[in-house]
Order: sequence, then C-alpha cells, then structure tokens
Amino acid sequence: MRTGMQKGSIADIPRAAAAFALGAVSVLGFEPYGAGLVFPAALSLLLALTLTSSSASGAFLLTFLFAFSMNSFGLWWIHVSMTEFSGVPMIAAVLAIMFLAAYLALYPALAAYLSSRLFGRMRAVRALLAFPALLFFANLLMGWVLTGFPWLMPGYTQENLPFAGFAPLVGEKGITVLLASSAGALACFIINIRRSRAWLFLLIPASLTMAGASLSGHLYTEEQKAVRAALMQGNIPQAIKWDPEEIVPTLRNYELLSKPYVIHPGTVDLVIWPESAVPALEHILGHFLEELSRFMKDSRIGFITGFQHYEPEPGSDAGAPGGRYYNGVMGMGLIDSEGKTDYTVGSGNRYYKRHLVPVGEFVPFPGLLRKMGKLFNMPMSSFTRGDEIQPNFVAHGLKVATAICYEIAFPEEMRVNIHDDTDFILTVSNDSWFGQSDGPVQHLTIARMRALEFQKPVLRVTNGGITAAFSAYGDELGRIGLDTRGVLEVSFRPARGSTPYLRFGDWPVTILSLAALAFALTARRLRAKRK
Repeated sequence: MRTGMQKGSIADIPRAAAAFALGAVSVLGFEPYGAGLVFPAALSLLLALTLTSSSASGAFLLTFLFAFSMNSFGLWWIHVSMTEFSGVPMIAAVLAIMFLAAYLALYPALAAYLSSRLFGRMRAVRALLAFPALLFFANLLMGWVLTGFPWLMPGYTQENLPFAGFAPLVGEKGITVLLASSAGALACFIINIRRSRAWLFLLIPASLTMAGASLSGHLYTEEQKAVRAALMQGNIPQAIKWDPEEIVPTLRNYELLSKPYVIHPGTVDLVIWPESAVPALEHILGHFLEELSRFMKDSRIGFITGFQHYEPEPGSDAGAPGGRYYNGVMGMGLIDSEGKTDYTVGSGNRYYKRHLVPVGEFVPFPGLLRKMGKLFNMPMSSFTRGDEIQPNFVAHGLKVATAICYEIAFPEEMRVNIHDDTDFILTVSNDSWFGQSDGPVQHLTIARMRALEFQKPVLRVTNGGITAAFSAYGDELGRIGLDTRGVLEVSFRPARGSTPYLRFGDWPVTILSLAALAFALTARRLRAKRK
C-alpha cells in the first residue's frame, strides 16, 4: 500500500522543505526587492515538484507550503497596525498573520489538488492548461470571499518585465495565468517530459515573452493637454491623527503646504490632499471647508481632499445617534473649468468608498467582536459602503475616477467607474498604519498596475508615504518617500479612451480558462479510450 511518507511522495520532508523555501524566496520577486524573474523561477521549481508528486494530496501540500511561506514572509508588515496601534501582543499578531497566510494558501493549493486529481499523470496538460486555468478561478475567489484579499498576486512581479505588455489586454490576473503557464512549461522541461523533445517547452515562455515585449508600446488611450498637480503629504503621526486636539494643527499643516499655490495663482491646476486629511466630520468643519474652497477657486485651483461624511437618519438632526458614516473624497475649489459650480456642505461632486477594510473600517458581528479588545475598536471603524456605481467627480474640469486605499487592489470593481472620458485615476491612502515596512511599497506597485491596465494616469496621495504619480503608460513621474512631509509637484497628461481590459475586464481570461479546462477534459477522455 502506498503511504504519504513513502519515498518520492510530496510529503517527504526534504521536498516539503524545498517547497517552503521556494515560497520564501519567491517574495524577492515582489517590491521592494523587485527581482521579478525570481518568482517564475520559484514557481517553475514548485510545479516540477508537484508534477512528480505521487498523489493529489501531495500536490496540495507542496503548493500550500509554498503559498503559506510566500504570504507569511510577504505580509509580515501587517503586524505593525496591530502591535503599534491596537495594543495586540506580538505573539498574537504573528499568529494572526500565520492564520491569514494559511487561509490565502488554500486557494492555489486547491488549484494544484484539482489539477492533479483530474489529470493525474497527464503532466503536460496539468502544467500548461489545467493548473493555470484553475489558479485563475482560485484567484477570483480569493478576491471575493470574505470581501477578498488579492494582495501578493504573481502578476505584480512583472511590472518591469515584458509580461507587463499584456496588462491593457488581460489585466493582472491574465498576466498571472500566462506566467503560470510559462512556469508550467519550464517545469515540464526541468523534469524532461517527452525527453528528446523537452526543449520544445521552452518555446512557450520565449514566445510569450516576445509577445509581451512587442505589446509594450501599443497605446489604446490618447493623452491630452498636460495638467500640473501638487500632491500633499502631511506626514501626520498615526498616534495623533484622530486626537480631537490635533484637528486644528493637522489642518494648519496642510494649509501651510498648500499656501504657496494659493498666493501664486497659475502655479498648479490641482492641489490634492490624502485620505482623511480633514480629520473631522464634514458638517463640523463646514465653514472652514467652504472658505478653503473659495480661496482655491479664486486662485483657479481644483482642490481634492479626503474627508468623512455623516448622514443622519431621515428626519433626525445632525447630532442624533445612528445614521451613516462615509469615507470619501470630494472635488472643491475650481470644480468646472468655468467656475460656475461651488462647494457646499453635503453637496455632490464626491466619491464614497465602496470596498471597506474588515476590522479597520467595518466590524462584522460588532456586538460580539467589539467586546474582544482594541483590535476591533480602532478609530473610524464604523463606515458605510458607498454605491457600487458612482459618477466621476470633477476638479478643474477634469473627470476623476477614485479608489480609496485598499480599493486600488480590486480592478474589476474600479472598472465600472472608469470611462472613456475619465481623465485620470486618483487613489488616496493612509499607509502610516504600517510604518517603515514593505506594505506601502507593495501598495504602490498595485497602484502602478492599474495605470498599466487602464492606460490612465494614476495619482497616489498618502498621509505618510509613498505619494507618487504614474503616467498613462505606467512610467513613474515622481514620488515622496516614507515618513516625509512635503509636496510632490508633477506634470501629467490626462488620457481619454479605453483599453480592452477596461471594456471587457476578466471575461476574456475567464472564457479562455474554461476553454483550456474543456480541452484538458477532452484530452483525458480520449486518453482513457485509447487504454
């Protein structure tokens, strides 16, 4: 009888250790390390191990160990928000991250299990078709179940490599599929499938690399007249950000950063403050905001800021209990280019965050979890979701599509609010929750991928870094680093039009993945008939 610990089984300790080590090494493919070729190399070796596994459960375990290691080492920075700002002991934070890593590892491991279970020793079919297709569907689920967490996705490792040329066609998930198929071909070469003809498998990654490189210069959108913007990074310490006594100093900080542009009209077209730069509810600071908007308008500046809005229950006063709180971004100052529209408290021309962060912005089962400690009672953790579809707000006559913080990781959700006439994408954030860690750099990489997918400029404005701007084609226009107070002045060109990915989203890859699975199943039936 065959057993899981039999020699050659994937449960063999050296092979399991190799899978775990490969997962740890694969983190070097992500930013801030940026060794993009490391990830496909590590994935190829993992697939070589799974293809020579004696069982589907062995393939599951190997892939689980790889993904668990990758996520454990790649997401270690999450502990900062728990240990420094929520009073969680380090050991508890580490256990929480390990639990998250184990959960995320289940998705690719399930893809490996099913590909092995369904196609057994049809190793080329498994590597080239089944696993990439099943991995795609696993990643779709990972981005949806429990509100989703599509963070360390393999496609993000390719932004500086030829595979990035596929981004406006198939998006990050499509790049991941192509990357997995290329890695599968390399795995087939490594284990010498078809022996004397094994070199033919090298044609697949070579062809895809050349295709990606040839697509890199193709433009689907058209750049418009240049716009000058000043992106404000106030660097307000997270420990005092929500202290009521710090409201006035915080606003004064941002006023001082903005003042040179107000007193010297014509210097810039846009002034942008980050997420929650206004650290109090809109109606409380209504007079201040109206005055600020008027100053900006008089200086011919379109002004954008993050804020919080309170909406009382119908028939209730503003100070009544209950009601809804929104995390938002709004356009003020010179709204339309003619200056015919003015800001008023609670008026339109705004965006409310739709995809809220669990625990950070809403607490599931609040009656139970809020009794368990500070982790479930962080400041501003009772927001309401905005509508799925919201119109672009306008600033200086420009139409702006918005993603607040975590939302930038969900391109399918963003896609419904980006249109041909959208001029640029704005993402505001407050990554100060994660200190001097890899988290903000990974977040920046995700934002850049959206520029590549939609071929629209992406402006990223944060409280404590990294504030940056990307052109419609993913070129970095400038940045301010972590824990730095300052202003990033950039000139960027809005872009009109649509990429194939903007028009069709993940549907083409979904159809191709289903076709790949159908082809693989047909091959399995034909193989069974020949026996």
